Amino acid sequence: MLDRPKITFVMTAYNAEKFVEKAICSVVNQTEKNIRLIIRNNGSTDGTGSICREWAVRDDRITVMENAENWKLTEGGGVEQLSWWNLSLENTGDYVSIIDADDWLSPQFAESLYPVAEQVKADILVAGSSFVNHDGDSIVGSRVPPNLITRDIQDIGPHFIELYNSIRTWWGKLFKREFFIKHYASSWTMSPPLYAPLDTVVMLNYLRNCQVLTTVSYPHYYFRMSRNGTYQNRIMDRQRIYEADELFRAGTHLLDACKINSNRNLEFLYSLNWAYLQEALPGIKQNDWQSPLEKLGQIEAVLNSQTVKLYADKNQETIWRGVEPYIEYILDQDKDNRLVWSSFVIRLYAVRKMLGEGKSNGLTFMLWLSCLSDPKNHLRYGSSLAHHWSSPVVRSKMTKGMLTFFQFGDREKEQVYDSCAIWVYKFLMEDKDEHYDLLLSELRTNVENHKYERACDLLEVMSTSYPTSVDVFEIRIYLTFMLGENVWANHLAHSARVIWPNNPLIQPICADVIFG
Repeated sequence: MLDRPKITFVMTAYNAEKFVEKAICSVVNQTEKNIRLIIRNNGSTDGTGSICREWAVRDDRITVMENAENWKLTEGGGVEQLSWWNLSLENTGDYVSIIDADDWLSPQFAESLYPVAEQVKADILVAGSSFVNHDGDSIVGSRVPPNLITRDIQDIGPHFIELYNSIRTWWGKLFKREFFIKHYASSWTMSPPLYAPLDTVVMLNYLRNCQVLTTVSYPHYYFRMSRNGTYQNRIMDRQRIYEADELFRAGTHLLDACKINSNRNLEFLYSLNWAYLQEALPGIKQNDWQSPLEKLGQIEAVLNSQTVKLYADKNQETIWRGVEPYIEYILDQDKDNRLVWSSFVIRLYAVRKMLGEGKSNGLTFMLWLSCLSDPKNHLRYGSSLAHHWSSPVVRSKMTKGMLTFFQFGDREKEQVYDSCAIWVYKFLMEDKDEHYDLLLSELRTNVENHKYERACDLLEVMSTSYPTSVDVFEIRIYLTFMLGENVWANHLAHSARVIWPNNPLIQPICADVIFG
């Protein structure tokens, strides 16, 4: 083997026995022969390791290293350590290039890209790529970067958005040896609880330290579109949310470090964050091993994620439209499950339906208030629905207590959400008149005597005049439950548990409905 290869190719292979040989062949058959290939067999349980070792015997430019557990070195640590590749300034080529085990290179990859990188002494060279179907016999698309040479990474500012898709992957690149090694640990280390590297995070981390970047607008890399790599086949879990947050952090750190943090670039990162989360949401339908409540927990976690909260206020309706089909799916699958109504997203979904049917009344107001006051609704999803109570016709039918709420500013409304039971009592005191006690007594008498038709008529009268009354709400739950409307009773009971969490009058009937 020659002393100093022009390019050292590095490959991590995990259970890639169907494809890894094509990837290896594309490296060893480069028209530029002064290259080296390092393969890390990443805990494979199929024939990947045997294929790699056989090639190492046939071609002395290939080195194979092995670890028993995926992404973890036997001696401790993982890919964030240079020992993962056994790279050093002495044994590494002029440039480093990463290739995935199920992809392949054009024969001229090294011969074409090396002189371009050398001419400008590039820290990073970005080449174009072709996207190939799973079987590898048809090109289905391509991605080529715009022609660009930077002497300062700030130069990419105007081009950041159009460059992003080309620069975000670690494959199809050349990295200058000194640059790759110097910034390796800081680029490949993920924030806990992540341990496996995300290629976009790695690239954004490297770009923060890049000065000279150049591009080649020709597809020299072939990326295989794996059938098993679609977002729809992926689990929607907290890990996905951690990844989305990590990607956003890496992106904003790049914008800050390179002084290209314009509103346009920041909004672009927001859109990428939401797209990354939204593209995984179909996985909720595939997670058959998760209970409905667990699936709702995943949706709640998405809505409340660290990054989403940065742009949720201005984009509530867009975000809600993204999750709504999956809430509807869960509800259709298990609407009789009493516990699903404990999730504010299910209750908010139902409230939105009611408002869509023109039911901007006192009862809907209370159900809406329970969603906004729910401790799990950190970002107050549903607050944008206030406009349903804004028309003069609707306002003319409101009680004094309701009008007081809608006259509050944001800070005062937050106080209502945080201490809902106290405030609805205050609203009731504004509405209460000389008829209240008499009507309530008559209502209770009719319920006790099982005169449910008359009780229901009185209930509607009292709900209109005294919507924030805990007594009226408690009787509504009881009547609904006694009349066998179990889904509606559960919606009411879970709403009441949020509004009056410590009230001894209403909590017993709520418990009977939910757990009885």
